[in-house]
Formats: sequence, structure tokens, C-alpha cells
Amino acid sequence: MEREENQITVRDAKFRDVNAILRILNDDILFADHTLDTRAWTKTQGMMWFMRHDPETYPVFVAEIGGEVVGYAAINPYRSALGFERIAENSIYVDTRFRRRGVATKLVSHLLNEARQRGYRIIMATVIQGNQESIRLHERLGYERMSTLIRNTAQV
Repeated sequence: MEREENQITVRDAKFRDVNAILRILNDDILFADHTLDTRAWTKTQGMMWFMRHDPETYPVFVAEIGGEVVGYAAINPYRSALGFERIAENSIYVDTRFRRRGVATKLVSHLLNEARQRGYRIIMATVIQGNQESIRLHERLGYERMSTLIRNTAQV
């Protein structure tokens, strides 16, 4: 039997979780290449992002181990056109200290179940090509590769 301090629980995120979410996201922005963001988010940006996520349509979930937030996942709008209203995009980030422990799998599985209950038909994931762990995670959970985004890193 798993000891309680190692059990992963997933719950709806609360406003009080914004600092933990920012800590996890900003660590990825500053020290990894898993996001297109190039600057750490401010507390104001994090609060605004969270407030745009209506729990009924675009919920945010956190994973906890021993009462500590160790990851988060969000259902985000994919495109604003009416034809895309039942399509969303996921965000998933896990604290580096808790990776490879099943946190991401539990978060994405929970997110997909919640998305089905809300009537979403498709959940997209934009994954940076070098993030092989995320690619494998999404493929293991039934995602299929659809396209490649190409960015121009030259000054324009």
C-alpha cells in the first residue's frame, strides 16, 4: 500500500494555488525548453490567467503530494471561432522534483475525463519537439501527432 505522503491527489485549483502554479511554470520557462514563453510570468499575469479560466468551461487542476502542489493542468481555449467551441488545448506542468512519479499521467487522465464530461470532442496538446517525455506521455494516453509548428528565430 502506498504511503499517504506519496499519494497523488488531483483537485480543482483554487485562487490560493496561483503562487505554486507560477513557481512550477516559471521554473520550466527559465530552466527548460518546454514552453514557447521566454520570460517568467509575473504574479499579475498568473492571477489574470487563472481568472480567465472559468471552472465550468476551462478548469484548472492541481496535483498534490503530501499537501504540496506538485503539478497543474488546464483546459484552455484552442481558437476563438465558433466552430472550435468543442475543441480545447491542454497545459500540463510538473515540478521538476516530482517528475517520473506518475503526476503528469494522473493530471492528463483527470483532465481528459473532465473534458469529456464538459462535452469537448477534441483536446489538443502543443508540445515542443524536444520535450520527448511529454510527447511519449500524450501518445501513451491516446494522442496522435497531427502537425509540426515551425518558428522563425531570426530577427524580423
